[in-house]
Amino acid sequence: MTDINGHSRGGKPEWAPGLRARLSSLQLPAAREAEIIEELSQHFDDRLQELIAAGATPEAAARLTLDEFDAERLARYLAPLRQSRSSEIRMPAGGWSVWGGAVADLRCALRALRAAPGLTVVAVVVLALGIGAATAVFAVFDVALLRTLPVDAPERLVLLNKIAADGDADGSFAYPVFRDLRDRGSAVLDPVAYWLTRVSVDAGNQAERLPIELVSGNYFQALGIRPARGRMLTPADDDHTGEDPVAVISHAYWQRSLGGAESALGSTIRINGVSFTIVGIAPPRFHGFTVGSPAVAQVPMAMQGQVSPDWQVLERPYTSWHRILGRLEPAVTVSGAQSALNVVFQQIVRERLAGQGELPPGVKDEILAERLDVEPAARGLSAVPARYGSPLRILMSVVGLLLLIACANFANLLLTRGVARAKEIALREALGAGRARIVRQLMLESVILALVGGAVALIPAIALARALLSLLPAGTSPTELAIDLDARVVFFSTVLSILTGAIFGAVPGWVSSRVDFTSVVKGFGAQTGERRATSRLRRGLVVVQLALAMALLIGTGILARTLYNLKNVELGFRQENLLLVGLSPSEVGYTKKTAPALYDQLLTTVQAVPGVKAATVALVDVLNPGGRRETIAVPGYAARTGENMNVDVNIVGPRYLETLGIPLARGRDLERTDTGASRRVAVVNEAFVRRFLHTGDPLGREIHFGAIQPGSPGLEVVGVIRDTKYHTVRMASVPVVYVPLSQEPADDMTMYVWTAVPPANVLSSIRRGVAGVDAALPVFNARTVSEQLDQALVQERSLAVLSSAAGIVALILSVVGLYGMVSYNLGRRIREIGLRLALGADRPTLLRQLLTETAAMLLLGAAAGCSGAALLLRLIREQLYGVSPLDPLTAVAALIVVGVVGATAGLIPALRAIRCDPAAALRFE
Repeated sequence: MTDINGHSRGGKPEWAPGLRARLSSLQLPAAREAEIIEELSQHFDDRLQELIAAGATPEAAARLTLDEFDAERLARYLAPLRQSRSSEIRMPAGGWSVWGGAVADLRCALRALRAAPGLTVVAVVVLALGIGAATAVFAVFDVALLRTLPVDAPERLVLLNKIAADGDADGSFAYPVFRDLRDRGSAVLDPVAYWLTRVSVDAGNQAERLPIELVSGNYFQALGIRPARGRMLTPADDDHTGEDPVAVISHAYWQRSLGGAESALGSTIRINGVSFTIVGIAPPRFHGFTVGSPAVAQVPMAMQGQVSPDWQVLERPYTSWHRILGRLEPAVTVSGAQSALNVVFQQIVRERLAGQGELPPGVKDEILAERLDVEPAARGLSAVPARYGSPLRILMSVVGLLLLIACANFANLLLTRGVARAKEIALREALGAGRARIVRQLMLESVILALVGGAVALIPAIALARALLSLLPAGTSPTELAIDLDARVVFFSTVLSILTGAIFGAVPGWVSSRVDFTSVVKGFGAQTGERRATSRLRRGLVVVQLALAMALLIGTGILARTLYNLKNVELGFRQENLLLVGLSPSEVGYTKKTAPALYDQLLTTVQAVPGVKAATVALVDVLNPGGRRETIAVPGYAARTGENMNVDVNIVGPRYLETLGIPLARGRDLERTDTGASRRVAVVNEAFVRRFLHTGDPLGREIHFGAIQPGSPGLEVVGVIRDTKYHTVRMASVPVVYVPLSQEPADDMTMYVWTAVPPANVLSSIRRGVAGVDAALPVFNARTVSEQLDQALVQERSLAVLSSAAGIVALILSVVGLYGMVSYNLGRRIREIGLRLALGADRPTLLRQLLTETAAMLLLGAAAGCSGAALLLRLIREQLYGVSPLDPLTAVAALIVVGVVGATAGLIPALRAIRCDPAAALRFE
């Protein structure tokens, strides 16, 4: 004869092992556990003998003992034990020891999780996916948008801005104004002059165009930066204008270009052809004040004339060109500093105006109306928030939805586990455990699962965050925005894990603790039912998962179509085999007067390189958000009052249209015969013609920069070209005027090279050709037009790729949840299914009936997902291009994907259920 666990003792069932196993999770004292087992075993034996005496076989008697031992009888026998246990665990001091109770709960939770390894592993993996994704995006969000500069007390750093009477802000100042503020405003602020610029830097290997900072001597002192080697700049360096040029270089540049050699101190680097002595090396974590543009060196502001010999502005009293930052003195607030500095600033302005002659009407009043604004600058200057703030916030929303799906899946797992543990929970309540204690225990188990999931996800999350960071353009240095497993990331992951476990474990814990004692304990081993409310909650969670997955898939489709539309938009110029090379003659001594002759030599040399079909130069790159703009006047065009007459102007070399493959609509290209001695000419695009030259023949018309001067001929329009994308891929064509380099000299330009072979095959030859003309001329930022386009679409590509990954994971999680739900429900109905098959039910008909529940959940999820996606996508309308947030094609595609995958997830367990053996199903417990 076997017991409830298959053991026997001398022909009688051995109840004790099974009872001990069932009571183990209650952590009863040994004496109390033995007492309960003895009581229950005695009553089981008594009932067994009664049934055998009535004529039942021993096996049948054992089964009936368990089946007939109802809840009322069990409650009656357990009542005195429950009371005695309650008194036993009541401590003289007035209650449980907090520490002892917590340790006991922890042991119990770990034992329960070890008892269900399958559920534990699945729950950890599900939570690791959601928490890991959220942690990765937070790490990028933190380093790009939230992290302060690695300096002393960054919260005391501020930036100064000038605010005009109309509210316009200007952050630039003249250097003499800075000196006056430094001398008079030091009681509230230690001001620092700061200017970031790109120059030619040569450490002896090869000249590169890199960012450096020109700063006043108190820059490092104000920021609290100490050197890794040597010394920092000091205020004494401000007193040597143009003498003994010195520089502090970054730790990264020291390692990369100078091999980290100690001999670097005292050696020289050349900045725009001027030798600077290296006096110090900055610490590894400091990359300058501007986030996203890591400076390779800091040089004294007094060296401005040496860095830019053709732009001497250091002593110009009315040329605003650099920023002023500073550190507030202790106990000084931002508002207090602003009030005090405005008094000083007004004094400076009035003194300077007093030395001026008569000013035009209103100018003096405008100058006097200017005031200073002080803004916090703990995070430094940064273009990263403006460029990537919106995409990162969208990405945070996407992973938030993914985390919700994972949490819904997790809650469903806990509900399923709660049903399986109904007998254990009922017995614990019968033994005196309060409902709050049971809920606390179940919540602790869910928090432990979430913490383990978060811990498992930490290392992959950092790897994913670094991969996300690598998607940022090259201008945002991955060295500077380094992501490490620091305390902030660990803290975020820990808090998120605890909240996830507590919030999404509370409801399943509360529901699981609401057991019907009579129905659960009756039979002590028989199948028990699941409350309808629990079943509805589990179905609702599956519907939520499907809805969120549907919304993510629709969003993914919309963003993917946006990227496709942008990549396939007609640019108006060739993309294949077109190379761009940056050239900066001004950094090695060329001026606007001498640079055109250099470009003429360079183009002749480069066009002689085998594999090169044509070459030209241009002031403005293709797909460049910036550029040069001029105010124009067009004879015959009457400008409206207040109309903006500024247009984009590009200075280009000969064969520009041919090299870029821009078709002419009318007229001719700019040619070598268009020289400074000939009539000044221009080529315009169709957008310019539509706006300014729409009446009559545009060829031969004139364009004037500035106002029309009587007797001064303007630029003659000699050609009209087709519209091209100029600033961005998204922006519609704008009016553009193209003028020849020979008539409008410029210094720093971009060379375009059209090749008959892949551009990479001729790049080294082009570099050698440039070096043959002038070895000191820096060649930088070589890339193809295709790479330029990819750079321009980096935000859209990042969003499309990452949302696609999130959508796929969301679909997998939701389908796994649906599959588990259907499998569980059909498993509980297996006896019903076996009975219906035994009574002759048609299997196809039965299959359709079983799939009804799956279809209902899919339809509800799809409908809710479509509605949610429509609302969410309206919030990111500005990120879309060529597609509507309510695009029906994308919604139908997502619906088909969710429908097919979801139907498959429901079909597999349904087919398995209807193929069961009816006889075996009827015997299933």
